[in-house]
Amino acid sequence: MNAFTFNKSLSLILVVYIGLGLSVLWTHPRLGWGQSEPPTRYTVQPGDTLSHISLRFYQDASRWRDIYQANQERIRNPKVLEVGWELTIPRLDAPLDSEPTVPDTEPEATKTELEVAEVEPMPPSMPKPAAPPVTPPPSVREPSQAPPQAVSPPLSLGAEKRILLVTGSDYPPFTGEALPQQGMLTDVVRQTFQAMGYDAGFEFWGWKHGLQAAQQGRFAGTFPHFINRQHLAHFFYSKPLFRLLIRGFVSKEKPFQFEKLRDLHDRVVCRPEGHDLHDLQPLLVKKRITLKTPKRIGACFDLLMQGKVDVVSVNEFAGQGVLHEAGLTERVCMLDNVISVDTVHLLFSKRIPQSEGLMKQFDKALARLEANGTIKEINSQHLKHYYDRFGIPPAYCSGGSTPDSPLTQRR
Repeated sequence: MNAFTFNKSLSLILVVYIGLGLSVLWTHPRLGWGQSEPPTRYTVQPGDTLSHISLRFYQDASRWRDIYQANQERIRNPKVLEVGWELTIPRLDAPLDSEPTVPDTEPEATKTELEVAEVEPMPPSMPKPAAPPVTPPPSVREPSQAPPQAVSPPLSLGAEKRILLVTGSDYPPFTGEALPQQGMLTDVVRQTFQAMGYDAGFEFWGWKHGLQAAQQGRFAGTFPHFINRQHLAHFFYSKPLFRLLIRGFVSKEKPFQFEKLRDLHDRVVCRPEGHDLHDLQPLLVKKRITLKTPKRIGACFDLLMQGKVDVVSVNEFAGQGVLHEAGLTERVCMLDNVISVDTVHLLFSKRIPQSEGLMKQFDKALARLEANGTIKEINSQHLKHYYDRFGIPPAYCSGGSTPDSPLTQRR
């Protein structure tokens, strides 16, 4: 081969390599030069974490690093997000094993967040009127006998489409066999599936056994449950069915002003065992609060009345129900601002082959019912029944009145 031929071949090889390199840059999902769609923008809401945002957009909480990487100019600590921040949610066309530039070792605070997120706060129960004032939450209150067996198929796609779901009882206003339409969220789920052309059936089990049965595919899904990273291998999460306000309840004899988490510094906070702690993690990591975790919500209020804790932090409905039955409504007030916001979801079992598509159909149907006002009407009817039973929430500590209906909790 003469020098001219060699140089010509070398030039051709270089042109090919340069062309391939430009092609990679053009289509690279992180650089996005050739992308037809811009990245999504998202505004941080109260109670958000990177894991929760990742689960919402990607159905995978472990992809929080991609969001962190795309927003490093704003997010200095992946554990700390400020409400109102506008984040870039990158498109994830890259495979799951692509390597981000985020270090493999997570920051210590983030490790704490993810470890805590693996403990799901099962929905706290409220006592029935005829029962003693203090009733343990479903996460520790299971039936003494073995649960019943599901006899119907979890999903039927024949001429008459039918789906079988499992939930828990005694969780007003959300679920309960004795409640109107078996509870507010049961009604929401039922009417959403009706809009999809499905006849939805419901069984009421203990929370733990119901979750396990759905995981095994004996039911097509279960609700209402909070986001739990531990269960992502077994379930697809729907869009939020409802937003729960996590409130601070304090003695009227020792009220204090609360605007941000730092106002809890050096105080003793009570939250029952098994309830999620992600919102309190920044304070726990820095040892700025002392945490008490008895098994029951009622035990937290007992400690509050004894002066052994400064604030009970639980969702508004759970706190109100226990206070009503214990006769403590006039001795306790609510801090004016919420501590955090949690969402509850319908979980679709991955043991059912059609679950992912069914979840997407459900989310679209739910959005349509929200847009036409059906969901708001359902909530209004059930919350009216709830307040007729338990009365209005405790007064704010500032002396202001509480809203007639917490419909602002809807997403």
